Amino acid sequence: MRKRFFHLLSRAHKSVKTRVERETRDAVGLTNLELGALWALASDPALGVQELARVLQVDHAVVSRLSKQLVRKGVVSRRPDPEDARRTQLALSALGAAKADQGLVLLGHANAHLAEGFTEAELAVVARFLEHLIAFGADLTPLLPPDAPVGPPAVGVARAEPDTVDWDDP
Repeated sequence: MRKRFFHLLSRAHKSVKTRVERETRDAVGLTNLELGALWALASDPALGVQELARVLQVDHAVVSRLSKQLVRKGVVSRRPDPEDARRTQLALSALGAAKADQGLVLLGHANAHLAEGFTEAELAVVARFLEHLIAFGADLTPLLPPDAPVGPPAVGVARAEPDTVDWDDP
């Protein structure tokens, strides 16, 4: 069996992200990133913009804009940091806490749909594989050994068209 993991992961990521983004917007009135920010603030009510950016794994400028949107939507408020007057903390409003709860319900339904048709043993393998992918992405070891040839194919070697390359099966 030829495994096309990168291709399948890319398609799966796009498909799931698009559906969940649409469902989140329709059901909760927020984007996935906005909802993720609410969950982060629900678990740590003293986050500043810098800390929230780290938790969400996005750039500080993104969270700066995001926090302004969340304040405009009435789901987050800003307050001075009691320990450092130069900093601002973000806090969930009552509406933000309710939206975070709605998002958790939606996420529960999404997880249930994703698990349909799989046994607990199969889901354990999927979870293990996904954890492996996370570790793979965090590993900074080069994929190619230092002496591996990279460049154009040797003379006389057929070149594959990009849409026919199976990146998973060298």
